[in-house]
Amino acid sequence: MDQKEEGVSPVELRELKQLLARSSLAAGLYMPGDDTVPAVRVQQTAMKAKELSLIRYAVGIELVPGRIVGVLINEHGTRLADEQLVLADMEVQTVVSGAASVTAALVDAVPSARAACGRVALGFQLGGPVDTTTGTVLFYHKAPPRMPGPIQDIRWPDKQPLSRMLEDATGLPSFIENDANAYALFQLWFGAGHETSRFAVVLINEGVGGSLVIDGRLFDGPMELGNLSVLPDKVDNARPCDCGGIGCLETTGGIHGILENVYKYAHRTVDNVVDAAALAERYDTRGAAEAFRVAGHANAKGIGIIINFARPEQVVVYAPQVMTEHGRAAAAEFLTELGEFFSFCHPALHGSAKLRIEPVRPYDGAHGAALLALERCFDILPENAAAPVGKPQ
Repeated sequence: MDQKEEGVSPVELRELKQLLARSSLAAGLYMPGDDTVPAVRVQQTAMKAKELSLIRYAVGIELVPGRIVGVLINEHGTRLADEQLVLADMEVQTVVSGAASVTAALVDAVPSARAACGRVALGFQLGGPVDTTTGTVLFYHKAPPRMPGPIQDIRWPDKQPLSRMLEDATGLPSFIENDANAYALFQLWFGAGHETSRFAVVLINEGVGGSLVIDGRLFDGPMELGNLSVLPDKVDNARPCDCGGIGCLETTGGIHGILENVYKYAHRTVDNVVDAAALAERYDTRGAAEAFRVAGHANAKGIGIIINFARPEQVVVYAPQVMTEHGRAAAAEFLTELGEFFSFCHPALHGSAKLRIEPVRPYDGAHGAALLALERCFDILPENAAAPVGKPQ
């Protein structure tokens, strides 16, 4: 086929083939030095490569004790790939190296993202207070339950410049956020945000985190929900919070608090919340169910406080799946107490907020971190989120 008839000069054809080679989108189309491929096919494929290379992408990383969870999404929020990595330890440099490894694997798994030079950003979230402006982790500490068992204390030096460390390791613009805020962003794009522009998120992991979305945007301020003193009367042999307080929601409403209370009430040692829930099903260890009841009660108080000062239209509670499945003893104890949240609201606010229960799914948190990167790096916002009250759609 004559290249002139296709409107492509030999120089242009060579440049198009180079573009295709860089984009990795022409696998199987031709080999380097192969001149038998019709110029029009090279041109069409190169145009597609150029079109795809303009799409923005984001990697999202969630850090949980002992593990990194990652996803890659495009600018529409669609998840394209996912990856998990078990960490040898939780030291800062190990986490950064693991995040870089997962990021490289995710980008490499999607050819169009691999070709998107300068159009990939990284979002990273973890359970602790952060300064998103400077990219600094202010404090990261996961105290183990006070009981025998393998759960180790995790503590980083304060004020870790994590964004800069991630950028140095990955070469990508990097943004960090608190875990509850990342889950709130996921809800803004794919959940409660389709129904209301004003909602709260309560995230139950090792501890308890919280987030607010007001007028369709994350509340700009620390919301350390876990440090609210919700059980100050429970001072006898109470577990001290990382903040130094007694009776904090963090110490009774999160997974580590539940495990410790299972040991206290049922005199059994369990390593995870699934085993704790299994104990709650047994007649001879019904004291384990009390740990879930106390967790529900503590979180109900926390929700009441959120409603009193912020008046969200919905409160999304993320909890481990065994605490959300109806028909299980642990879930029944937890959800029954949680449903009493209105008892801790001002009477004028009764019925002002709808409770929405969500199980913690494997990739929602990492997905939220990726959405964070889309917003912070490319100013991309959700298209279908509810309009703020009183403002035009």
